[in-house]
Amino acid sequence: MNVPRPSWLLTSADWDTKLEVWSLRTKVGSVEGILRKLQLMGQGLDRDTVNKIIREAELLPPALARLTPPEVQDWLKQMRPELRTVLEPSAEKTLAEQEAQVRHQARLLEVARRWKKEIFVPRLLDRLIEDLSRSMMSSSSATGGYERSGEGIIELYCSVEKDEDTQWLFHGLCSHLHTSGHSDVVDSFGQWKSIGGAYMGACLALVSEVETEAERRTGLAICPDSQMPGRTPFFAMTIAADALEYHVSQGKRGLIEICGYTMDPSEDPRVLRFGAYGIAVGSTQGLKHCEDAHRQLIAHHRGAETSERLKQVVSKRQKLEALHGYIMEQLGKLTQTDFVKGVCELCH
Repeated sequence: MNVPRPSWLLTSADWDTKLEVWSLRTKVGSVEGILRKLQLMGQGLDRDTVNKIIREAELLPPALARLTPPEVQDWLKQMRPELRTVLEPSAEKTLAEQEAQVRHQARLLEVARRWKKEIFVPRLLDRLIEDLSRSMMSSSSATGGYERSGEGIIELYCSVEKDEDTQWLFHGLCSHLHTSGHSDVVDSFGQWKSIGGAYMGACLALVSEVETEAERRTGLAICPDSQMPGRTPFFAMTIAADALEYHVSQGKRGLIEICGYTMDPSEDPRVLRFGAYGIAVGSTQGLKHCEDAHRQLIAHHRGAETSERLKQVVSKRQKLEALHGYIMEQLGKLTQTDFVKGVCELCH
């Protein structure tokens, strides 16, 4: 499920543009008059957009109606009599609201900083993908995780959008972005969630493909526990992870350049490790055979004749990294300011 868009929003026009249209509506009345005025002001809105912005005023939440200028509020009260009690300000309340708005802005920026810190690109050897391989419906860490629906659809999430103490502010921040001309950030986050889930699913399919080839080459099945001879799940996962990193980096790096093969002769049973990952259990001779097969499979999957499945995973990873980079860049710009433009129902 993508980040919900406020139900009253029908256009991508920013808050200032909406205010301009609503203000003109109170002065010139007709849509034709509004269009002429906007044209003279250099704003090229079409008739459909203007009509939708006027419709937005009919749907505007009371909390946001209070943020409009006096002439617009008068128009809103005529059009929506239920707003009359909401739009009667008092000096004492206005001062309290100003103080509350300062606090609200500070909290929005805190949420933006946390969002920037938590958004991530899953790695094939992450615990999240390992949990997904065990058919777990969800998995989380301190910063985020994934959820799988009953239909099998996987989506990523950041903790800031789920935590009870921040989720309402997160949705408020998204409303600010929608109403300040930055809907693309929220939309990109929705794509990150869905493409990230599809990427994780594709990673599992790739590992399964490598797993079949690994069993054929080694003759060993997955060992049911650490005391039985055989391959561990990390045998295929590390091969797939190396291939993915190698092709995403266009041949510049993989895992084998930083992960050596080790075997501690004092262990019983003996474990073949690739970096920090135990990839096989067995006798010294059997593990040597596993190491040779592992090296051969890494070389094979680095080759030019990569499988279509690997190409799909690489493509999804590149899209995910592009989305991640864009969102990080935009949130970085936002967190360098001291004021979040736009509005939400939590504004005062």
